[in-house]
Amino acid sequence: MANFRETWVPQVNRLLAARLQRSGVGSVRPRGLPYWHLMLLTDGRLDFGPQPPHRQFAAGDLILTRPQTALFYRPAWPRRQWSCHYAVFTPWPHWTEWLDWPEALPGTCWLRLPDAKAQRVVRALFDEVIAHSRSGYRNELLGLNALERLLITTAAWNPHRTQHAPDPRIQAAQQYLVDNLGRMVAVAEAARAAGLSPSRLAHLFRAQKGLTPMRFLDQQRMQRACQLLASTPLPIKEIAVQVGYPDIYHFSQRFKKLMGQSPRAYRQGRAG
Repeated sequence: MANFRETWVPQVNRLLAARLQRSGVGSVRPRGLPYWHLMLLTDGRLDFGPQPPHRQFAAGDLILTRPQTALFYRPAWPRRQWSCHYAVFTPWPHWTEWLDWPEALPGTCWLRLPDAKAQRVVRALFDEVIAHSRSGYRNELLGLNALERLLITTAAWNPHRTQHAPDPRIQAAQQYLVDNLGRMVAVAEAARAAGLSPSRLAHLFRAQKGLTPMRFLDQQRMQRACQLLASTPLPIKEIAVQVGYPDIYHFSQRFKKLMGQSPRAYRQGRAG
């Protein structure tokens, strides 16, 4: 039977995408990745989950895994061959609603493309993402643009979008947090902006977005820090302050935990 194999954790600035073809071997990352992981299964079937009952995905399925979610997958028996397109990325702040997919497993979401035409459209967009996934700030922006169009396109087949209108209270809380990245913010403040109690906001936010308000704020701060590191010459200490971390040591620790590398290494990678 096919086995899991522990795989390396890539160092990613904002986007890494490629095609993958395997026979008989799956992948395991017990601690997950510090990035989002999107896979379009193009051939074969994969069992996800460390032990039965697995969740099985087939060619034409899109699988989206949140940061820090354990990854276990392997080819479904008896066929050993499988292939996919994949992208590892850090989303822009305004992508949040496009990443709200139904969960198949905790932290692992999915969409089934409805027909061959939809699969061709998504595969063509994914090919474009991969074509621009190489060094250079301009290429990365083009790849992210293609990935954004891919996510917008798949929204048409997302039951969360068709069955549930966005909750304006959660949108108000999100906007408040994004507007206040540069200072210390409490959940109670975002709750007041949303017209909710802190406990009610925390419950609804997690139910609708899959993470806590403070985790969302942390992600937005890191994404803003990435933008500043890549596109400005500002000192790292000043960037830390701008995204709400007056202590540069604390900022560097959080950045490395969420992004997989130090702010200095991230900036140096962008320069290449």
